[in-house]
Amino acid sequence: AVVSTQSTGTNEMATMIKRTLLHNTFSLLKHQRTIPSVLLPKANFSTIPSTASKLPTLKFNRDVRLISTIDEVKEASKELCKQQFIGFDVEGTALSRTGKMCLLQFSTANEIYLVDILTLKDDALTHGIGWILENPNIIKIMHDCREDSNSLYHQYNIILEGVFDTQVIRGLIDKKLANRFALVPRMGMVELAEKYLKDYPAVKSGDAKILKSFVRNEMKKNPGCWETRPIPRHLMEYAALDVDILYELKEVLYDLDYSSKDR
Repeated sequence: AVVSTQSTGTNEMATMIKRTLLHNTFSLLKHQRTIPSVLLPKANFSTIPSTASKLPTLKFNRDVRLISTIDEVKEASKELCKQQFIGFDVEGTALSRTGKMCLLQFSTANEIYLVDILTLKDDALTHGIGWILENPNIIKIMHDCREDSNSLYHQYNIILEGVFDTQVIRGLIDKKLANRFALVPRMGMVELAEKYLKDYPAVKSGDAKILKSFVRNEMKKNPGCWETRPIPRHLMEYAALDVDILYELKEVLYDLDYSSKDR
């Protein structure tokens, strides 16, 4: 079991559903079934700066640390292995079994770690991070984990375990799931945050959407932008934003009651 709790009645049912949800998420990953996606809304480029230097500077709920040496990996791993929940995401070029992984992002209650796997290569995973990703008792809060898992498995032989996927959870909450996971349309991270984290500073100000739109446009023009070293500030903020939001979403979504009779 991924999550071990002692509860009765409604809480026990909710826990059972969470376990089933995690199991089915990994069934999807193993078979790599394609989930039809809804088109992302077109960005209003009249409000998006023309250059990265004009982007707003985001403020996060956690300290952001760039991890680019083996000693830093070991230090981060010591902290991450103590956690019950961590936010987790991956950035890279054409993420897939053949794409290039560039950053691994983690969040805890107090810290955000950006692990430079492009620079560290295998050393990013062989000093504790790989064990954390495969540990089913450390719950990884992710959003649409399929390609991240695909990349980790085929490139580094890491079998991702213990995932609480906010994309799948959102489908369950919206009653669109109905045991047919492949029919749930995708929702972006910021769109999900706008629904459940309306008071999150970068969501409330609109800065998160501006940054996301800018980087999405940059990735279209320059698909290898995540390979730039040193990592530009706006890309570091983009990467940190996702896992900062994921940890906040965990606070909202993980303890919801999914056991209603009509769900």
